[in-house]
This record gives sequence, structure tokens and C-alpha cells, in this order.
Amino acid sequence: MGSADWDETDGLGDFLDEGWEKVWQGDFAGAHQDAERTLELDPASPEAHNLMGYVLAAEGSLKRASAHYQKALDIDPTFGEALLNHADLLLSMGESERALALLDDLLSITEESEEQVEALLMRIETLNRMGRHEEAAEACESLTTSEPESAELELAIGRVLFEVGSIELAQARLRRAIARGVASGDAEYFLGVIADTEGDVDAATLHFVRARELDSNAPVPAWTHPPRAFERVVQEAIRALPAPWAARLEGTLVICADLPGIELVADGLDPRTAVFADAISGEGSDIEVGRLFVYQRSVELMASSPEQVPGELEAALLHELTAVAEPQPPA
Repeated sequence: MGSADWDETDGLGDFLDEGWEKVWQGDFAGAHQDAERTLELDPASPEAHNLMGYVLAAEGSLKRASAHYQKALDIDPTFGEALLNHADLLLSMGESERALALLDDLLSITEESEEQVEALLMRIETLNRMGRHEEAAEACESLTTSEPESAELELAIGRVLFEVGSIELAQARLRRAIARGVASGDAEYFLGVIADTEGDVDAATLHFVRARELDSNAPVPAWTHPPRAFERVVQEAIRALPAPWAARLEGTLVICADLPGIELVADGLDPRTAVFADAISGEGSDIEVGRLFVYQRSVELMASSPEQVPGELEAALLHELTAVAEPQPPA
């Protein structure tokens, strides 16, 4: 049954099922319609509010998404999926304290092993973002013996172990995730970082090339900017740079692309580089950037909403320009 066939006799569960199916297919416009119809059928359904929250978050409407998740939890405070989704959203919005409180609530009530692992993983990530690294490392100890049914959770465990510095354990988990069929740029990327750190350049290159390929085939965010709109955002971010840095880009040819080319990655460029300065000339305070490549997919991997793109762009620009040359203080 498609959404166009809806009438008042259709059940709430049908639209919930169809909505989530469309989410997994990347059809967020269709999922949004189904979420609206579930709410028309039952405005007090926590599952309907959870679906709408997820769709709105994917579309970049973070505050509206948060309101729907909160409504779901007002109706059912023990709704584990909504607790996880809301905590994840709050974390992306920088509201770590609120996210941590929700995760602690979930860990205190859930008896589902997979849900416990998801909550613990997110709790560790939240503690790290709050600078509470020792607590995060201690919480990781319970993950070392975890055997999740989901291969995606295997990947998530590997990523978290990598972030807290448990490199050998992280490497094993990431390899297991790939062996279990996870086709993820994250798994290949972090294995590449590990290999690069260990000095195995060939292995790192292969992992990075695979990561780039998987990233290029991954669905773009529902809120992605059209190419011309992204170019305008890039130009605005350049104009917003402090004057000493902006001076480096006067007359620079700015080229926007999806991801770094495979040849650059094979030559050692990080496949998730957001900004790459090229054709450098001059020395010291006279250095000029001839070409500036800005990679939209890489920027979007770091952002959770369209509102976050300018900030991520500015940070990436400053990082790359700092690597090229420190600006001279204004006279």
C-alpha cells in the first residue's frame, strides 16, 4: 500500500512501517508524509512522534525534531528508541548534559541487550565530548566482552574504542564489522588511520581508497545543499574569515567537488579532507593560494544540519590555511 492510497480506514501501523521503510530507502519526503498521516490518525502515538522526529532530524529541522521526540517521551517515558534518538539529536546540537541525562535514564530502565549497548556507546561519546575522558575509558571496559547481534553495533564499538585510544581492540572490532558485511566508510577510514599511524603506508592507502569509494556511494543527507547553493555558502564562509586569513584567498580559484579525487587519496591525502589548498606560491607573509578545493561530502559528514555547514566550513578553512602559512599580524 503506498501513501497515495491512504484513507481514514487504514491502520496506524501501516503508515509507521511504510514511513520507516522509506527512511531506510532515503525517501525522506515520502517518510515525512507517512509521519504526518500517522499523527493525523493518532496524535498521541509515541511511535508516530518518534518517526516524525527522526525524519525532521534527517531533514535538518533539529529543533522541531527535538520537540517531537520530547512529545513521544512525555507520552511514554520508557520508550527506548525515542530516548536514544533524542539523546543522539541533542548530542549533535551540543546539548551534552541533556543527552547524558536521557542516556542514564535509558540505562536504568532497559533490559534489552542491544539497547543497552547503543546507550552505553552514546554515553561514552557524550562523556568524551564533555572532556570526561577517564570516565569514558572506564565505561569502555564493559564493551570489550560485548557480542552484539548487529554488525552495525560491532562497527560502533570499534569506532568508540578507537576514540578512547584502545587501538588494538578497535582494530579487531572494525575488521569483524567488515567481515560481517558492513559496507561502511567509517570502518575502512579508521582502519586506514590505524595503519597510517603504524607506518603501513600501503595498507593505509588501500583502506583510504575503499573509504572514499564507500563515502561516494553513501546516500547524501536529506538536507544537502544543491551544488550552486553550496558554492554560495563556501563564498560566504570565505568572506567571514578574519582579514589576515581572507587575504590568503584573494584571487584564489575556488573549486567545489564531492570528495577528493582517488589519485589524491592514493598520493596520501585524507579521503575525508574538507578543504585542500593547492598551487601555493611565495613564502612567509607573501604566500598565496592558487586553487582551493572544497569537498561537499566531507563537510556534510562533519555537519548534522544545514545550519552547521558554515561553521564546519570556517573551521576547515582555518585549519587548512594554518597548515599553509601563519598570517602576519595586521599593521
